[in-house]
Amino acid sequence: MNKKKYIWIWIGLVLLILIGYLWLGRSSTPTSNTTSPKEISHNNHCFHMEIADTAEERTQGLMYREKLAGKAGMVFVFPDSEIHAFRMKNTKIPLDMIRLDASYKIVDIKQAMPCTQDPCDIYTPKAKASYVIELNQWIAKSLVMKPGDTFSRQEN
Repeated sequence: MNKKKYIWIWIGLVLLILIGYLWLGRSSTPTSNTTSPKEISHNNHCFHMEIADTAEERTQGLMYREKLAGKAGMVFVFPDSEIHAFRMKNTKIPLDMIRLDASYKIVDIKQAMPCTQDPCDIYTPKAKASYVIELNQWIAKSLVMKPGDTFSRQEN
């Protein structure tokens, strides 16, 4: 092959890699719906939420994360209000699981510990919930959160 053909082959490979990188980057971006809270607050304490509103995102959750910023968390958005049990398999961060009904009222709070091998504890709520918020452990206790309190959505 002559030199020009090698150059065109390399340019083609670089373009394919670039297109693949861009395509994979887009497909792994959360597809959050606009009705889900991105910023929520409890008694003037605001939290930035990652949104898990697809089955795949809810399954992944915060697995394998080494840390979570102090004012950050994840909100799991469910299509229905049910008893949604969680387990902490491959989750490295101790968490508060705060379950909310459709009006963002707290219906249950659990402290959940990391689990790296089966069997992992299953955290089952006392009431049906539409949302589950995960924050660093002890935030709920330090901010005196309790069932009946409400979170409010912050419009961005």
